[in-house]
Amino acid sequence: MARTKAFDPDDVLERAMQTFWSYGYEGATTPILERELGINRSSLYGTFGSKVGLYRRALERYSRTLPGPGRFGEPESGTSDVRPLRDQVMELLWQVAEADLDTDRPRGCFAGNATVEVAAHDVEVQRLVSGSFGGVRTRLRDLLLMAQTQGALDADADTDALASMLLVVTEGLSLVARATRDRELVGQAIRGAVAAL
Repeated sequence: MARTKAFDPDDVLERAMQTFWSYGYEGATTPILERELGINRSSLYGTFGSKVGLYRRALERYSRTLPGPGRFGEPESGTSDVRPLRDQVMELLWQVAEADLDTDRPRGCFAGNATVEVAAHDVEVQRLVSGSFGGVRTRLRDLLLMAQTQGALDADADTDALASMLLVVTEGLSLVARATRDRELVGQAIRGAVAAL
């Protein structure tokens, strides 16, 4: 007879995402994972197969949960955001940067971290990272397309190119904010990106 798990795998996966996000793949040692997840090594591997298996599942979870409602032109109420496009993009870019400017332990973008630390030697992680970036780019493009239909963006603007540019800017902002904590530098980059619209 199979034994019932004494823990909630979904709760453990959320904790794993937060742990890998904070410590990185290499930094999240098995003892740290046991402590942060509240389960022992045998339960961890029995449920998720391996450390890299757990990491992949955590990255999948991250990709599903970001960005949330209220960002990228998706207000909580479900109605379209009527603020000027420049204001929406400015707010979005500052949200990205603030997460790493004003914290004692900046974490950066989990997908960006995975790119640097794991994706180069793990095809599945590379696929998950690409999907995460693709999802963000799609939401950005949707915001730009909505702005076009509302007359807030030129009808002949290349929304695919602008969405790609904003994706690269968001990832760069996260990295630079994390490395420098230089609010003026980040602000200049954000103003430049918004001006490109």
